[in-house]
Amino acid sequence: MWKPGDRLSHRHNPDLGTGRVLSLEGRTLVVEFPTAGRTLRLGAGEPALVPVAFPPSQRAAVIHTSWRRALTSSSVSRT
Repeated sequence: MWKPGDRLSHRHNPDLGTGRVLSLEGRTLVVEFPTAGRTLRLGAGEPALVPVAFPPSQRAAVIHTSWRRALTSSSVSRT
């Protein structure tokens, strides 16, 4: 199911932004949400957790300098 490095969003808390799974502890995920500046422990089977995928052809930009893998395509300006 989930593994460290996976990206996800929380369906009921979109203001958290994209999170990254840091570790699994039993049935609990430790997830960093750099945009919100929070690290949360969430149930791995929680139906509100949605995988976030960035296809190879999708444009992306770094949005947080201390977390180089926090990516979003919506903030990329088209030049």
